[in-house]
Amino acid sequence: MALAGCSWLLLSATFLSTGAEVTVSPTPAQPAEGDNVTLAVHGLSGELLAYTWYAGPTLSLAYLVASYIVSTGDETPGPAHTGREAVRPDGSLDIQGVSARHSGTYILQTLNRQLQTEVGYGHLQVYEILAQPEVMTNSTALVERRDTLHLMCSSPGPAKVRWFFNGGALPIDIRLGLSPDGRVLTRHGVRREEAGAYQCEVSNPVSVSRSKPFNLTVYFGPERVAILQDSTTRTGCTIKVDFNTSLTLWCVSRSCPEAEYVWTFNGQTLKNGQDHLNISSMTAAQEGTYTCIAKNPRTLLSGSASVVVKLSDNWKVRDSQPTHCWPGDEVASVDLSPSSGSSRHDNCACATQAGGGPGRDPDCARLPQGPAGLCLVPRVGLRAQPAAQPTAVRELDRRPRAHGPGGGFCQLLTAGAEAEPHRRRPLHTQDRHTAGQD
Repeated sequence: MALAGCSWLLLSATFLSTGAEVTVSPTPAQPAEGDNVTLAVHGLSGELLAYTWYAGPTLSLAYLVASYIVSTGDETPGPAHTGREAVRPDGSLDIQGVSARHSGTYILQTLNRQLQTEVGYGHLQVYEILAQPEVMTNSTALVERRDTLHLMCSSPGPAKVRWFFNGGALPIDIRLGLSPDGRVLTRHGVRREEAGAYQCEVSNPVSVSRSKPFNLTVYFGPERVAILQDSTTRTGCTIKVDFNTSLTLWCVSRSCPEAEYVWTFNGQTLKNGQDHLNISSMTAAQEGTYTCIAKNPRTLLSGSASVVVKLSDNWKVRDSQPTHCWPGDEVASVDLSPSSGSSRHDNCACATQAGGGPGRDPDCARLPQGPAGLCLVPRVGLRAQPAAQPTAVRELDRRPRAHGPGGGFCQLLTAGAEAEPHRRRPLHTQDRHTAGQD
C-alpha cells in the first residue's frame, strides 16, 4: 500500500463503527526475550478491506508498523517497523524474537467495505532474562552503633527485589530500612547481630536471579574483660598461690576483631603483649595486682580487669636474712608442730650453704624448699603460738656438728632470743619439745 493509502486510512479513522469491541492479546501471555509472539485479534466482524498496526499510544504515522490489504495480501511497512513484524490474513501481528523494546501499547485499525473503521487495543510486555544482580555498599566493615549500613541492589530493567540474610529471608527489623522499590537497604547504628551474608534477588514472571553473598563485618568491644586462671576457671578478685609454684593468667574479652592486650604489675607495664601471662616460681616479690588492658584497634575502645595475686595461707614467707638466715644459705625451714617423739630432728629442717659444705640434714627433705635468704614457716605449726608473740623460727649454725651427719645446728629463736641474735647453741631434744609447746 502506498503512503497515500496510509494517509487515507488515518483520515478515515475518524469514522468509527459501533460494532463488537475489538481486542488484542499476546500469545504467549508473558513472553521472554527471544520468544516469538503473536498479537491475536478478537471481535472482528464483517468483510474487511485492510488492517493497519500501530506500536504506540495513538494513531500517529510515527507509530505505524505496517498496513495490510486483504484482497491482495500486500503489506507495507511503516516508520515503526523493526523487520521482525508481519501481518497475517486474519489481522494478527507476528513478531519474531521479541526484545524489551517491543514492550508497549499496540493498536489495530480495520477498514470494511462500508469504509467504516474499528480500533482494538492491546498491550505487550516482554520480560528480559535477568542478569545476576550485584550488592553495592558503602563499606564491608562497620563499627557497631556508630556507622550506617547502606546496601543497594544493582540490576537493569524492572524487576521485583527481595533481600536475603544468611540464606534466609531478611529479618523484619532490618526490612524496615528498605526503600519503597526494595532496592536500597539502610540501617542506622548497625548492630553486631546484623553482621553476616547479604544477598538480593530480582525476579519477573520468566526469570529469577540472585546475587553473590556480600559479607558484612561489624566491629564491637572489647566487652566483659576478665582474667581467668589456667584458661578454665573464672577467678575472683584474689588468687592465692603456693610458694615456688607456677601460675598462668589468661585475659579474655568479647571483641571483634580480637583485642590487643597489655599487662601491668602494680601499675608498671610488662613487656608481654599476649593474651596470657606466666608467673613461675612464685615468691613474695611477685605478690601484687595484675591488670590486663584489652584494646580494640577498630573501635578504639578499651576495657580492663585486675586480680590480686598472693602467696597461699599455708605458707608464710619472710625475708629474714639479716636475723634468721645466714647469707648463702639455701633454706632454713622450721615445723613448729609438736614432736612425734622420734629420735630424728622432727622439728628441725635445715639446709647447708648452696653448692658446698657438708651434706643436707636428712630431715630437710620433708619440707618445701625456698630460695636463698628466705625462711619458710608453715602456719600449721603456729596454733599454740600467742598472737602477740613474734613468730619463732630456727636459723642455721654454720659451725660443724660434733656428732651425727648434717651441715649445722638448728637454734630456736623465741621472743626472748630475738634480742640476742648472735647467741647460738645446739638445739637439744628438750628444746625441740619446748618449741613445739610454745
